[in-house]
Amino acid sequence: MGPMSTENKKLFIFDWGNVIVENIYCNEAIAKELGIPVDIFYEDYAWYSMPLLDGVISTRAYWEHVSRRFNLPPIKEELFQKHFHPQVIDITARLVKALRASGKRVVGGTNTYAPHFVKLHAMGVHDLFDKVYASHDIGLSKPTDEFFKHILECEGYKGEEAFFIDDVEAYHRGAKNNGIETLLFAGEDRDERLKEAFSWLSF
Repeated sequence: MGPMSTENKKLFIFDWGNVIVENIYCNEAIAKELGIPVDIFYEDYAWYSMPLLDGVISTRAYWEHVSRRFNLPPIKEELFQKHFHPQVIDITARLVKALRASGKRVVGGTNTYAPHFVKLHAMGVHDLFDKVYASHDIGLSKPTDEFFKHILECEGYKGEEAFFIDDVEAYHRGAKNNGIETLLFAGEDRDERLKEAFSWLSF
């Protein structure tokens, strides 16, 4: 891959899961605590994942559903938060700080649930950014075109002025449809490609 022209971009949009933080998966631990076979839990969960991400239903409503569906006692704990133990990825956190120090506008654009967002906020992840656009809050999620259009409109930039980083290739579609250049942060060479794309910046 040749050098990417990130230096002339004005707005940088970062995904959070597996880009800013890792160790983000918790459903297996939840299923184990509830005594539900993992495959059965995931099969049911798949119907509720997008409504949860878009904030259409609350996690409280979801746990009420799980209690009914699997004939369990009322689930009073917020299990999405209890079993969520993210850790900050150093290289991308440094990059965000360096971009902001250079005068660039840097925002988060993430698919997340409210209890995950609360925990990430408490960790200080929110403070890394100028602003954060979380799916459950804005009612839009990746990879829809509308998710990225919303960010561009709120920020006041054109697609060609923005740059998006995400670990899920499918999530790049909406960004590209809005004219936003992207970088896939995944694979064994992810750090090297990141450094190459931002070779003009020390981080």
